Amino acid sequence: MQDPRVLLAENRYLVELGLRTAMSGKPVKPWVDYAPTTKELLTKLTSNRYDLIILGLPLFLELNKSMYSPVYNLTRKISTILIGQSLDRAELEIGKKFDPHAYVLPECGQSELCMAVEAAMKKTKYYCGKVLESMNHIQNQDESNSTADLSQRELEIIQLIVEEKTASEIAECLFLSEHTVRTHRRNIMQKIGVKNTAGLVMYAVKSGLILSE
Repeated sequence: MQDPRVLLAENRYLVELGLRTAMSGKPVKPWVDYAPTTKELLTKLTSNRYDLIILGLPLFLELNKSMYSPVYNLTRKISTILIGQSLDRAELEIGKKFDPHAYVLPECGQSELCMAVEAAMKKTKYYCGKVLESMNHIQNQDESNSTADLSQRELEIIQLIVEEKTASEIAECLFLSEHTVRTHRRNIMQKIGVKNTAGLVMYAVKSGLILSE
């Protein structure tokens, strides 16, 4: 098997040095070229053939300023590993939009980098443990925030709707008028973005709003 040709697009010296050292220990040692700026990245991409691009976050953010730039379009045609940084919400949202084959951090060990390279070369997905943990944390925050606008009364009504109670029965349980119940139901559906009772029940189940018996 021919050694893969890798373009390392990274302007953080210590990260670049660590990546070179990690890759030098692979059983199949890749041929590595280096591009510390977007200008050099474009020059090398248009004049050479690469099997893999390892793209550092600072350069990626420069690319992201122009999502239709020649550099951006060229990187989408080649297996790509994104080397992240802070893993805050903004970075993760941009990273997900870019959708690299692999997403790792500078502090990842040699084994994780090797798995990322192998996955990217096969055009499959590999996200390191810390990236996945951060993505899951933000997703859980979003799910929690999606229910934060529902009042306690609205949550009670959702529970009773899930229990298949009619508007009349809900009104009786909560000492409300049927008109008030129907108004709450309409407001709930608008808040969570569903069009009917079936959608409301599905939302309640997925969001964990219903109480176990």
